[in-house]
Amino acid sequence: MRLICPNCGAQYEVPTEVIPEAGRDVQCSNCGHTWFQYHPDHAAYEPDDIEADEYAVEEDTAEASAPPSPPEPEPEPPEEPPVPEAPPAPEAGPAPGTTGPQRRSLDPSVASVLREEAEREAQARKADSGALETQPDLGLDSPSETDEERRARQARERMARMRGPSAEVDPHPPEEKPQSETGSRSQMLPDVDEINQTLRSATDRRPVETPQGRAPEIEEERRGGFSRGFFLMILLLVVIVALYVLAAPLAEMVPALAPLLETYVAEINDLRVWLQDSVAGLTAPTAE
Repeated sequence: MRLICPNCGAQYEVPTEVIPEAGRDVQCSNCGHTWFQYHPDHAAYEPDDIEADEYAVEEDTAEASAPPSPPEPEPEPPEEPPVPEAPPAPEAGPAPGTTGPQRRSLDPSVASVLREEAEREAQARKADSGALETQPDLGLDSPSETDEERRARQARERMARMRGPSAEVDPHPPEEKPQSETGSRSQMLPDVDEINQTLRSATDRRPVETPQGRAPEIEEERRGGFSRGFFLMILLLVVIVALYVLAAPLAEMVPALAPLLETYVAEINDLRVWLQDSVAGLTAPTAE
C-alpha cells in the first residue's frame, strides 16, 4: 500500500495490514503533516460526497440571507492626454553666406601653455628617434689601429695604473706617427728606470735633498721617534723603581705575589752590588 503526503507529496510503501478497515491517523516523517488514512477496501468517498453536499447547501443559504450588494460604479472614462503646443517658428535670421560666426579669441596664457606642450612633445619625439638611430660604442678597436700602436697604448695604461691616481693621464693622447716596420721598437717598450722607481716602496726611497739640507718632514719624523724612545725608557725605569720600592706593601696586599716580588727584589739587589763593584773597579786606579 502506498501512502502519499497531501502536504509535501512524499510517498511511503507500507503493508496493508498496518491500516485498519476503519482507518487511522498517519504522520509524514518529512514535513510532520498528519492526516486520516482509510483502508483501501473501505468506501472512503461516501462521507466526502455528503460533506460536499452539506457545504453547497450552506453556501446557498448564506447567499440568500445576505443583503443585495450595491451596484458597482461605472468606470470613469480615461482622461485625454493634453495636446502639446506647437513650438514657435524660428525667426528668420541672416543668410549663412552673408556673415560668418565670430571666432572667440584664445587666452594668451592658454596659448602659451599649449605652445609649451607642443614643443615638449616635439623634443620628446626627437629624443626617442635619436635614441633609436644612435648606437653606443661597443668597445671594439678601430680597424686602422696596428698591433704596435695597441701594444704602446697598453704599455701607457699600465704605467698610468702603476703611478697611481696622482699621475695625470691625458684622456686624449696625441696621435703618434706610424713607424716603419724596419724601425727600432725600443721606443715602444716602457722605461725600466721609471718602473723601478714606481715599484720602490716608500721606506726604500732616498730622502729628498734641498739646498738647505734634508726635507723638514724627515727631520721632524726622526726627532719625534727619538722623543718617543726617550720617554719610553724613562717610563720603564720608573716602573722598575716603583716595583722595587713598593714590593713589601704589594706582598702584604696580594700574598700570592709575595714569592715573585721577593725574587724580583733579590735580582735588583744583585744588580746593585754588581754596579757598585764595577764603579769601584773603574775609580780605584784613578784614586791611587
